[in-house]
Amino acid sequence: MNCNLGQIQRQASKTQVVRHLTRLLNTGVTNPNPTFTEAELNVFNQQHLSKVASSGTPAFAFDIDGVLLKDSQVIGNSRNMIQAITSRARGGHHPTGIPYIFLTNGGGMRESVRAKVLSEQFGVDVHESQVCLSHTPLRTLVSVHGGSTFLASGKGEVADVARSYGFADVITPQELKHKFGNLVPHCRSDPNYFPDAKPARREDTAVWAAEAHEALLRVGAICVMHDPRDWYVEMQLLLDILVARRMQDPTPLGQHQPYAVQDAQYDLGLSSEHACIMTASAHYKPLHTPLYLSNADLLFSTNVRLPRLAQGAFAECLSHLYWKITGEPLEWVACGKPTPATYAYATTMLEGQLAELRAELSGSQDAGSSASAYGSTLALNGPIQHIYGIGDNPHADIEGANRAGPQWSSVLVQTGTIKRSDVPIQQPNLEFSTVDEAVKAIVSYHATARINNVI
Repeated sequence: MNCNLGQIQRQASKTQVVRHLTRLLNTGVTNPNPTFTEAELNVFNQQHLSKVASSGTPAFAFDIDGVLLKDSQVIGNSRNMIQAITSRARGGHHPTGIPYIFLTNGGGMRESVRAKVLSEQFGVDVHESQVCLSHTPLRTLVSVHGGSTFLASGKGEVADVARSYGFADVITPQELKHKFGNLVPHCRSDPNYFPDAKPARREDTAVWAAEAHEALLRVGAICVMHDPRDWYVEMQLLLDILVARRMQDPTPLGQHQPYAVQDAQYDLGLSSEHACIMTASAHYKPLHTPLYLSNADLLFSTNVRLPRLAQGAFAECLSHLYWKITGEPLEWVACGKPTPATYAYATTMLEGQLAELRAELSGSQDAGSSASAYGSTLALNGPIQHIYGIGDNPHADIEGANRAGPQWSSVLVQTGTIKRSDVPIQQPNLEFSTVDEAVKAIVSYHATARINNVI
């Protein structure tokens, strides 16, 4: 059955909003997941670990906020843990190092900038290649859109990030606003609030309008790389770009229905439906300008009781307006947690980390001791066989690792503020009080298994 965005919303949007509100309003407790006693939790974890192949090298993908840091402050023993699994060549205490990356839905800056901050927070040399921000997988779009004008949307240094990925012709909504102020008339009418909005040249409005429309059509791809700050400006200009390109196609408005929606699944909200529309960029050929999201989170929690609007909320509003104008659904492709694209990219990054650690060890004779609780006996044997995705968010971290395939295990830690989900795909494989306890238990299992010739 073909249906438009409004029909999708009626099926999925209400369930998603209720689920997010319930999840985010249950905050402010020290242990949000009192599902097991400590003894029961140990049995639960051992049952899963006993099924994990202990051959090869284990690896970790750490969420940051709620796992390692809270309000930029290190949680518990996280700093010592990171130092203990980091190689001596990188300022840590481990003879070889265990491959790990930081996997977060944050962004708006270069990976090298975040790596520098993390290095200072944890006292080790964090490499740029260990940081996967929400928009990091989008660097692969250079092969598709690198030769066209690329519009980078969102707060932070998004234009600088896009250029660092290799996009040569990058513009932002703010630059369009400054050059073609009449595209955003509410800005032009309030110079106190928008002092840089430049009005149209009064002497030749027709020429100005043609130049503005040409600028809209010149955009080859849109990427929302971080949460937009000024929704009015970015919503208006992104909508202009999308509709201008759609009007170039001879297909009558309302006739393009690119996908069918089956029965709505409880664990897939509206944003997830869009994220799953296209599984490969080669098949992504919308009639409007291609649109990419660095993550589709609808809401996020802060220290206030009610949830805040995130990038996914902006996209839902944009999508509804596009449908109201064209009668057609807005097609977008999203990355970030929990999408499979981000976890596939993270797997590649961890394989790269293993290669880097081996290269650093080449010729080194350092075989000193290390804290045995963190697997000092673990050598970099074989390829990465298993990856542990550690996070505090069932919707993003746990669901993402569960969808990533059998090479991944999801690990929930109880230092965040989000309660355990009742959605099946968001149930963790392992659960620990802290990330420190999680890493100790996991590396101990792998080290013991090798000593006992389990492999």
